[in-house]
Amino acid sequence: TDLNVANNDFGRVGIAALLEALKVNTRVTTLNVANINLGRVGVDVLAKALKVSTSVTNLNVANNSLGPDGMADLGEVLEVNTSITTLNVAHNNLGRVGIDVLAEALRVNLSVTDFNVANNSLGPDGMADLGEALKVNTSIKTLNVAHN
Repeated sequence: TDLNVANNDFGRVGIAALLEALKVNTRVTTLNVANINLGRVGVDVLAKALKVSTSVTNLNVANNSLGPDGMADLGEVLEVNTSITTLNVAHNNLGRVGIDVLAEALRVNLSVTDFNVANNSLGPDGMADLGEALKVNTSIKTLNVAHN
């Protein structure tokens, strides 16, 4: 089952209520929350839900300006969640700190096979960190690092 709420403005309360339901919903396999202005509260609720969810396999959080703090929450998710296989974090202003967090998580997460980190201003150092993680993680088969 797909849940696509991309390009909406539910507000903080609305998105928090929706994401809270993921803790008990076992049918949603594809979750698209791209471009909904998640913010700190939204990404925190999303992370808590995904830490217990075993049904979501495809996660799109692109274009939410999560930055390094939001990526820290998602990094924690990836360290414990083994159901997510496709992850799109494009257009989130990660920078070097954000990719460091994700790279650390990808060293232990072997379930992600498709990873999109395009348009995140990673720069040479961020790309090097990601490259180091990929030496350990051999499960990623598709990687998009365009425009970094």
